[in-house]
Amino acid sequence: MDLRINLKTGVRKTVGNLKKIWNDQDILIIEGRYSRLGVGNDLFSNAKSIERILCPEKNAFRVYEEIYEAAQRYGQNKLILAALGPTATILCYDLAKAGLWAVDIGHIDIEYMWFLRKATEKISIPGRYVNEAEQQESFDIPQKYAEGYIKSIILQIPGSA
Repeated sequence: MDLRINLKTGVRKTVGNLKKIWNDQDILIIEGRYSRLGVGNDLFSNAKSIERILCPEKNAFRVYEEIYEAAQRYGQNKLILAALGPTATILCYDLAKAGLWAVDIGHIDIEYMWFLRKATEKISIPGRYVNEAEQQESFDIPQKYAEGYIKSIILQIPGSA
């Protein structure tokens, strides 16, 4: 058996299974400012709706209380997907204790982008911050995705100095 075919099939199956979690759900994505989950791919194409809270791209825990309060305010009756490094793990735990449905989604989006691009190493992705890539490309969002992405942002939480 060709391992590349098995890997390709395995990734598609895994992504398909993950997509079942948010199928026809209203989702609130809580992410770093340049993460841009789902932009340029079909990862969340089956979601009912997407709203976003943008947080600092680094050291988000500095403003944890603001993030937590915003998640509680905007996350009612939604699936909350968090991608904020270690802050996401704590956030999802605290939100679950408060009765909200929250998932630390980790790096699934960037891993999926690498898969779609057939990357054999951790590469930068235009328009995104990729902390695992040696070099970063432009953070400018590709024009064909800009309008939908910008409309999905309901709150931006700046980092503290």
